[in-house]
This record gives sequence, structure tokens and C-alpha cells, in this order.
Amino acid sequence: MFESCLDEFSKSVSGLNFPFELKTKTNLTYEVKSLEALYNLLIDLGKKGFSIQRYKGLGEMNPEQLWETTLNPNTRILREVNIADIEDLDKDSKESILFEELMGDQVEPRKKIIEDNALYVTNLDI
Repeated sequence: MFESCLDEFSKSVSGLNFPFELKTKTNLTYEVKSLEALYNLLIDLGKKGFSIQRYKGLGEMNPEQLWETTLNPNTRILREVNIADIEDLDKDSKESILFEELMGDQVEPRKKIIEDNALYVTNLDI
């Protein structure tokens, strides 16, 4: 799946000739000199008008935020996870161990995973 997405992306950008001008719906014009500059511009434009908030639990949200993000039946997506799905994980597999460490009651294994992998994070929004 990822490979097909990457292939489709490569096809879509192969026809771009740099530099070029990008004009938004609000008639702002940007000169784009490289693929990296295009990426950064699109990320910046995509963030306008939005803010990122983090909560440790649903109890920290005010009622309006809880409705907007979790409870509104018009926008929420419910996914069923059952014991059979979890039992499909091989008990000796890396995935099973990782799942237990991330979702378990013990804090130390989760903390160790974060500490061991902190330098490898490439997509962290703060």
C-alpha cells in the first residue's frame, strides 16, 4: 500500500518544473523553488487557522471540545477491536511484546521505549 502511494506521489511531482508560482484561493502568490520548498509551504498553509492541543485524558477537555472531537455522531468513527483481533498476535512476536509494553499497566517499559527511540522521531508535532 505504501509503495503504491509513493509511486503515485512520484508520478504526480515528476511533471513539476521549478521554479513556479503557486496561487491560493485567496489570491496569495508564492514562488516555489524546489520540492522541499513546496512541501514546507503546503505544511505551513495547511496549519493556518488550526491549533494543536494535547490531552492526557478525555476528562481534561471542556464539553464543546469533547463533542467536536469524540462524541459528535456525524464526524466520529467507531472501530471495533475484539479479543480475537488481539489473540491473532503471536504471543512471542515483537508486535505482541510492543503492544503489551505500550498499552500495559507498567509505566517503566513504556518510558524505556520512549527514551530508546526519542532520537529517531522524524514526525513529531509539538
